[in-house]
Amino acid sequence: MPIPVTPTGTEQVSPDTKQEYQCYEVLQHTGEVRATLVKVLLIKDLEVLVPLTRSTYLLAGYGKAGDIIEVMSHIARNSLFLGGHAVYASDFNLQKYGFSEKASETAAGSDLSFMNRTSRHLHQMVLNITMNMTVPWTVEKWHVRVSFRKSGLMLKDDCVILPPEPINGPDFAIESKLFRFYVVINRKVVVPCTGRVHHVTLDTTKKIISPGFDPYRITNKQISESGLVKEEIYFADDLNEMNDKQVWDLMVSRRAKQ
Repeated sequence: MPIPVTPTGTEQVSPDTKQEYQCYEVLQHTGEVRATLVKVLLIKDLEVLVPLTRSTYLLAGYGKAGDIIEVMSHIARNSLFLGGHAVYASDFNLQKYGFSEKASETAAGSDLSFMNRTSRHLHQMVLNITMNMTVPWTVEKWHVRVSFRKSGLMLKDDCVILPPEPINGPDFAIESKLFRFYVVINRKVVVPCTGRVHHVTLDTTKKIISPGFDPYRITNKQISESGLVKEEIYFADDLNEMNDKQVWDLMVSRRAKQ
């Protein structure tokens, strides 16, 4: 209610005199509100998308057809809906696409998003593993764990699968050469990772300097020059029943089919 106009020649009325003059309507700034998650029904399998393009690569691993997942609204609109991969999880769409109301609803939408982001990051990076130049060593899982921690990534030893053939040193023949190992995320995703050994020492007269050395990204040219084969991320339902050797053999068999 607006304050009435003060008559000419009289003193201005204070707004405090009447409570109704102090009532204001509060409008919320919608731009400051975080977008909510959207529940969508997948109508296509997004476990592995082949061939992977720049857009579909971001969607690999979200789930299978019939799964109901929760994703950020911009992912639903810009990627899932436009690509024809999903629709709103309404009763009408459940009947339209032939899925029952008991369609497998994945409550771990955030876990899927985490696995996607983490697996892509691990797949693209080169892990620089620093080893002693003078003391004999064999690359073990804890070396990989510590090297990941230096890069800002925390994982457990049982997530790492090293090659069956041990990597021993010091050996300057393997200095800065790439080798393959795997990281298993939540016992559901196997990520082909790339590492390189770098010899270090406190003796300044023996240090190896690598100008322009970039330990974070890997290119197809580097993979081929190192004698490795480009491998894609593998999304599985469950790997709990498989040991390290079985997972390694599985990835080797997939590598042979590529």
